[in-house]
Amino acid sequence: MKKFLFIFILTGLILNGCTKAPSNNPINDEPQAADKATICASICDHKIPILCADELNDLSSLDANLDGSLMDPASCQLICESEWNENTLGCAADAEDCNQFMDQSPYCLETDKEDLNMENPEGDKYCSSACKKYGDCVMYADDATQEDRQYAIESCMEICPSWSEDTKNCVNKNKIRNSMDCANLSMCVLSKFN
Repeated sequence: MKKFLFIFILTGLILNGCTKAPSNNPINDEPQAADKATICASICDHKIPILCADELNDLSSLDANLDGSLMDPASCQLICESEWNENTLGCAADAEDCNQFMDQSPYCLETDKEDLNMENPEGDKYCSSACKKYGDCVMYADDATQEDRQYAIESCMEICPSWSEDTKNCVNKNKIRNSMDCANLSMCVLSKFN
């Protein structure tokens, strides 16, 4: 009886998979190579340069080498086509802020509208921005989840009101583009204890 039930369920799953109509949405299903290249080109040539215009200006004034980063459209295209899955493509297509992009996996962070407009109960306008950066940095850790990110933001929001204005300004002036930027962020807070 168990063998018959197993075969019945397996047959149902196979038939369901065979009769499933193909989707025309390249973001929700694994995109075909040509579709993925087009989506990547749109994100790398248009979306990231628009969202990251200030960061690109800062980097160009420093004569920074953008090779291998998402800020370089050619490198971004290669990374996108070879490493991004449908979730990353969807995140990047929906991105509204440059801080959502990273040069290593997961490459793009989903950002809730609540995170972007987070209110600090203490009324401190700098804490919400600063703590969002700490949440973004958590995502550079292996196996980090959105729950870990949210916990980091909430923990930071408890401590941030006690920071000096210099510390808050230091944290807020740092952009998060890679894991080294996160180390610089920590130095702002550590300097408070020196």
